[in-house]
This record gives sequence, C-alpha cells and structure tokens, in this order.
Amino acid sequence: MCRDIRNPKRFGLTGTVIQNSFEELWTLIDFHYPGFLGTLDYFRKKYVNIIKNGQRHDASNSEILLGRKTASKLAKKLKTVMLRRTKSLIANELPGKEDNVVFCQLSPLQLKCYERLLSSPLYVTMR
Repeated sequence: MCRDIRNPKRFGLTGTVIQNSFEELWTLIDFHYPGFLGTLDYFRKKYVNIIKNGQRHDASNSEILLGRKTASKLAKKLKTVMLRRTKSLIANELPGKEDNVVFCQLSPLQLKCYERLLSSPLYVTMR
C-alpha cells in the first residue's frame, strides 16, 4: 500500500475529492495521516452512513439534522489537515480556457454507423 512507503513528508493534490466519494477522501487522508479518521469501517459507521442516511429523499427530520451535524463535524475535523482552495480563490492564477474545434472526415465504418443511426426508427421519432 502507498501508506507503507516510509517518507517524512507526504503531499497530495486532487481535484474535488469530497465530490467523488467518501472512500476516496478517507484514502487520501489516511495516506497522509494514518488513523486520523479511524479505520475505513469506523469512518463509514461514524460519518458516511449517517451523512448519507440524512441525504435520503425519505429521511426524517431528525435523520436530516443528524446527517447535517455529522457532516459539519467531519468538515471541522478535515479543516485541520486539508487546505481547500475553491476556483474563485485561484481563478486569477489559472490560464484562460481554450477550446479547439477540429473537423475531420468520418472513416467509412463511422459513416455507415452514423447513417444507420439517422435512419433508425428511434432517431426518426425523436426528430
């Protein structure tokens, strides 16, 4: 495992880890601070399950409240080990967006597939 690599300093860079999955978040934190969030099983029981339960469409008011409180506790704990920089904070440091549109001819097989799609009953009814 990565965390078994002996090194006095560790650095991690990721995009939007919390938007991907809680397990990815746990893995990233555990790599840098082993045990900080407990075992993965503990983390799921103490935070993930409660937060997800509070986000269900049929969650009760008390489940929603508990989920929000748990999410807030987790966020407070993570602030001690994570530097979160939103796009608005660093937008002036990022290069401008550049789109390049390139047109190219379809191969014979691609053209055949495209023509077949255009003449399919499903596509015809969607027009």
